[in-house]
Amino acid sequence: MTPEAVADLLPAIPDWSLAADGTEIVRRFAQPDFGRGFALVARIAALAEAAGHHPDLGLGWGYVTASLRTHAIQGLHLNDFILAARIDQAFDDQTSGDRSPVDRP
Repeated sequence: MTPEAVADLLPAIPDWSLAADGTEIVRRFAQPDFGRGFALVARIAALAEAAGHHPDLGLGWGYVTASLRTHAIQGLHLNDFILAARIDQAFDDQTSGDRSPVDRP
């Protein structure tokens, strides 16, 4: 993907940043606790499996990090931006009160 194409797509996912080397997009999601972070990771994993496209994820108390790139081309592809938008929607659903199965008793 050309730098111009990346620049055109980034505004659609404004909370994501382009890595310094230009080969991946990254986002950090603030979470109120470890359990909610874990629930978000589970949602992202389900999305990734359905898409056949797998981000690198980090999980700690109060945060989740995600980075996307297409390993086969060692850079960015349109699929990275599509999955980023889907991940954003999962985060928005979570923060709007939609409870994950992990949160249910």
